[in-house]
Amino acid sequence: MRYFYILFLLICLVGVSCSSSSSNNKFDSIYSFQKVDSLTIDLDEKTSFEFRNIHYFQNDSLEWLVTLNENINGLNIYDLNSSRLVSQFSVPRSGPHSVPSLNGFTIISPDSIFLYTKISIRNIEVVNYLGDTVANIRVSNPLDVAEHGQPILNHVSNNPGPTIFRDNKLYFSKWPLFDFSMAQNITKEYSLEAVVDLKSLRISEMNVNYPEWVQYKGWYTSYLLNGKTMNSRGDFIYTLQGDDSISVHFNNGEKKRFYAGLSKTGSEKTPITKRTQKNREIEDVMSTTIYWGMLYDKYRDLYYRIADNAIPFTSEHRSIMSVLEKPLSIIVLNNEFSKVGEYDLPKNIYYFYGIFIGENGLYIPRLNSKYAGFSEDLVTFSIYKPYKNDN
Repeated sequence: MRYFYILFLLICLVGVSCSSSSSNNKFDSIYSFQKVDSLTIDLDEKTSFEFRNIHYFQNDSLEWLVTLNENINGLNIYDLNSSRLVSQFSVPRSGPHSVPSLNGFTIISPDSIFLYTKISIRNIEVVNYLGDTVANIRVSNPLDVAEHGQPILNHVSNNPGPTIFRDNKLYFSKWPLFDFSMAQNITKEYSLEAVVDLKSLRISEMNVNYPEWVQYKGWYTSYLLNGKTMNSRGDFIYTLQGDDSISVHFNNGEKKRFYAGLSKTGSEKTPITKRTQKNREIEDVMSTTIYWGMLYDKYRDLYYRIADNAIPFTSEHRSIMSVLEKPLSIIVLNNEFSKVGEYDLPKNIYYFYGIFIGENGLYIPRLNSKYAGFSEDLVTFSIYKPYKNDN
């Protein structure tokens, strides 16, 4: 069952539009990384090792790692200083204060954690760190009612696309429910982001759209899924899994795109002209780069983009799970969104889910199935810190 969940998420995630330009030249990094420490968390029998949806929380006295536990439809909360399980709770799937299928969460404080169910944000449950109900929020106008006949919103609410709380609003990344291979679906009007105003309890769509070079073309699912992060200045940074550039929506209303691609991106991504071409998705995804997420490091005012490296396609690559074989790299951007670093992680150790930033550095889980120390009973993070290279 655990591998079914991995496969399902990979099928969903392998999809964001491709970048229009790439460079195969060697990049001279200003920044590199050094592994400075590690963290190991022991898992109980109720907890999966996958750690696909996690959030780091810190205040003056606490440093927590909060993880979504699908096995119990709830959360695990770990103290990072002791690796101890602080709290583990389940949320009812039916009845009062229920969350039928917990899909994501946003932690504001130990006494205010917003919980979201899959495909809908009509009801948002708010709990404390012990799972006790604090409030229930009923959104009055769910989106997509007219189009789909029911109040649904295919929000992401995970690590690549977190639901962000800012100015008493919740910002949700949306994943489309249409066929990516049909060019007429990829329009300039389609919004990739929705916001819930917690004062009015109403939803609106934001002017966050596919970049122009993607529009009105068919693509693999593996090139068109979106995510985001937000910096300490309130700027939102949007990313697509197949796009070498990022889109920044500044707090002052300005919008701008910046190149943030891997220098060795592999073959160029091309549109699909026939639905039957989807059969080649695995082959094309293996031979090009997918960008699995964008993280903002508020402690160092840097951005890290997680990219995989193209490898030759072989007949052994029979499912989308083969992407786990692709080695990972970290692209570093400075606070002006200029690319200042590329760092190749060691092969066959790491996994692109479960990466997070803490005060001590960048935490990367050793969850690659080929890792010699792999275990379903624990998760070990390597902690990397960026540093400037001496010139």
